[in-house]
Amino acid sequence: MRNRLLKYFLPLFLIGLFIFQSDYFVNVIRIDADNPSQFLSVSSSAEAIALTDLPKSLRLTQIDGELEVDSEGDLIISGQIKNLFDYFLMTLGEEELDEILLRINAHLSSQLKEPALSQAKTVLTQYIDYKSNMVALNESYSDQADLLGGEFEKLQRQLDMQARLRREVMDPDIVQAFFEFDEEYDQWSLDRLKIGADETLSIDERNQLLSQMDKQLPEDVRLLKEGKYQPQEFRQLQDTQTFASEEEKYTFYQQELGEEAAQRLQRLDETRQQWQARLDDYFTQKQSILSVEGLDQSDKNTAVIDLKESLFSENEQRRLIALEQMKNTARN
Repeated sequence: MRNRLLKYFLPLFLIGLFIFQSDYFVNVIRIDADNPSQFLSVSSSAEAIALTDLPKSLRLTQIDGELEVDSEGDLIISGQIKNLFDYFLMTLGEEELDEILLRINAHLSSQLKEPALSQAKTVLTQYIDYKSNMVALNESYSDQADLLGGEFEKLQRQLDMQARLRREVMDPDIVQAFFEFDEEYDQWSLDRLKIGADETLSIDERNQLLSQMDKQLPEDVRLLKEGKYQPQEFRQLQDTQTFASEEEKYTFYQQELGEEAAQRLQRLDETRQQWQARLDDYFTQKQSILSVEGLDQSDKNTAVIDLKESLFSENEQRRLIALEQMKNTARN
């Protein structure tokens, strides 16, 4: 039974994983640039050539991904930036990485001014660093795969290693904008697959757990799976929009997904905003506690624990622990 389930479900999951995890298309080719930042400064003449002398695969195409800045001139970090980088990186193999980086830099320079330009180059450097490290990680994973147990254990280990690497080499806001959706969906898919292949469960137990898993799928993803868009398609479409107000965003939801879905997505947005506000308040208070002079470390730790317990439920505290680990990893 288990082999039959793997035969039908595992290929589907792997296909979904490759669709939603665009990281992999670069990893089949080794990235040799040890210092990608060296290619991020070019002369005006080289920039003009990079923007006009395109490789064959990019000719007659439109650049995928937009660059936006806020009122202060700072770069707005979104999934659109990743789409832009991936658009150019698709030509890896057709041309060398240093040529691609020069081309990306030329595009950034033609679209952005400081400080957004330097910020975009920093994002690119981190993204290329992540891609390069993914190559080594995949090679290491392949060498150890036979020692990791069954198929599900291998897939889980690979997702965990990938998520950890992202947080080691990229800033938290970049990881969130580039990969939050993918990580949620991939983990949900793998957890559901494990339940479907568990022979210790009866059919009724399995169906009940799968039904619970469907309810645990992030609301925006579940709505989109039921609608006219695939989740990633709608996320990309949403990233191209600029909303002047929450009312404008609601109108967008309504036009694309219908009234009921718009209402549910609006409630989800409100919940996320409230959660973020609570997090901001917690981290502000925590920093104030840690900055108090004359208070020893054990008293500070106790005060932080008391603060955490006063602001969050037990389940929320578990989420908070993961977020704090991410922040600590980013600082290190």
